[in-house]
Amino acid sequence: IDGYRGRLESTIREEFPASAWLLGKGRFDKLVQSYVETTTSAYPDLTDYSLNFASFARTALTEKWAQEMFEFEATLARMIDAPAAKGLGPQDFASMDE
Repeated sequence: IDGYRGRLESTIREEFPASAWLLGKGRFDKLVQSYVETTTSAYPDLTDYSLNFASFARTALTEKWAQEMFEFEATLARMIDAPAAKGLGPQDFASMDE
């Protein structure tokens, strides 16, 4: 179980490096450990486990800058992990008015 919990914690640390740096290792580690203790993983992909961590951090922290940094990194992670969008081709522009 410790190895699995360690992997969950590691996944969160990978998704929120700037927040970890700004908050400080000790405080960030306590926040991560609290999240892992209270949040079970219902996702087959560990990357998805950290999806709700920013919301958890927002309720646990009082500093607005910290809350916003967690939200920023969560949004960035979602964008990076999102499926690629279909690009536009010439046919998409052919029907446009000049």
